[in-house]
Amino acid sequence: MRLAFLLVVILACVVTSCEQPPEYLSATQINATVQAAVATAQAAMRTPSITPTVTPTAPPTATGTRTPVPTPTATSTQTLTPTPTPTLTRTLTLTLTPTLTITPTATLIPPKVNTTLLGCEMGIDIAHGMGDVTNAFVRFRNLGDTELTNICFALTLDNEGRSHPDKVRCIPSLRSHYEITLKLTVDTDSRAPTSAAVAVMMPQGVIDKVSAPGCRLLSSLELSQINLILNVPRVIQ
Repeated sequence: MRLAFLLVVILACVVTSCEQPPEYLSATQINATVQAAVATAQAAMRTPSITPTVTPTAPPTATGTRTPVPTPTATSTQTLTPTPTPTLTRTLTLTLTPTLTITPTATLIPPKVNTTLLGCEMGIDIAHGMGDVTNAFVRFRNLGDTELTNICFALTLDNEGRSHPDKVRCIPSLRSHYEITLKLTVDTDSRAPTSAAVAVMMPQGVIDKVSAPGCRLLSSLELSQINLILNVPRVIQ
């Protein structure tokens, strides 16, 4: 089809470009002209007149996120079987050896004291509702170097009746090298006592005791002198 189109073009050119109108051309001239046009057309066919324009196309760029493939890690599992350790059982035999423990026993050393029964007097006690009573006078001396505390004195007569509240007398303390005179009273009958005793006591026990076959009656002068110092601690003369 392309060849026919070229021929038509050549013919038209020949017809139009001729210097003489076609009716003045001979048959030989027309044939030669046609052959020349055919040759030109063939040459044109061999040499393409259109040069194709090739637009380079960039190769597609692959776009994507590469996910790293995890490298497999070899995990070694080691199972340890514990070797039983022998347990030593020790049996202890305790031998008890008796130990003698000696507990020292404190031996009471009696303080250095002196107790004297000075004498007695007969009387009547109306204040306590008692009749005949016997009053005994006792002198007590602390001859030691330490003070004595909580000292009590108790009078006993063989003709004693009911318990008298003044049968026992106590003093809180008596300094070293001091003395005191006290009066003790017991309920008695009208007859004179034939024996008398005075006991001196402290919390640790009896520290002194004095007794007599009877109780001597004191004179008025002796009683007046005793009453001046009765119940008053004083330095030993």
